[in-house]
Amino acid sequence: MTEPMSRRRLLGATAAAGAAALLAAGTAAAATTAAARATGPAARRAPAPDGVYAIGRPEEELLTLLEPRDSVVVLHPVGQPGDQEWQLRTLANGNVTLRNLRRNTYAGYEGDPRRGRFVVGTDRPVEWSLRQSAEPYTFHVVVPGGPVDGAELALDLSPLLIYPPRTALAELRPYDVRQAWRFHFHE
Repeated sequence: MTEPMSRRRLLGATAAAGAAALLAAGTAAAATTAAARATGPAARRAPAPDGVYAIGRPEEELLTLLEPRDSVVVLHPVGQPGDQEWQLRTLANGNVTLRNLRRNTYAGYEGDPRRGRFVVGTDRPVEWSLRQSAEPYTFHVVVPGGPVDGAELALDLSPLLIYPPRTALAELRPYDVRQAWRFHFHE
């Protein structure tokens, strides 16, 4: 009779300990959620700190703006100082803007985002979302706000076979590191 009783007590103690652990975990989760609500979107940060970057591909081809409102192209390191330098600034919602230092215009697009739309220099700041890729300091530069025509759009090379290669919006391929851009911090 003593053996079955001790098993019951053991099971009861185990159940009580499990319930206490669940209660503690639930309280911690609620506190974390409340803290996130209290800080809100202003606390969201881009995965790369604000600053000046050269943004490029692994082959050392860099995003380049040769004229203020021209196409953003991809070239090896060349040109005037600032043509290939981009100031990343994080907005309160966690998105970023990319401003070309020499031309003082932003990497963006004219009109509504859509597949194939060229990325150009614009006078108005255009928001982008940075998504970490599989490589360090490498991000997919994505149009925020969800799918457009059923797909998320990202900054990519245009399929046009012209020189210098232009950039355009293309369907996001989150597992394709060839679509991601490496951010080289400049001091």
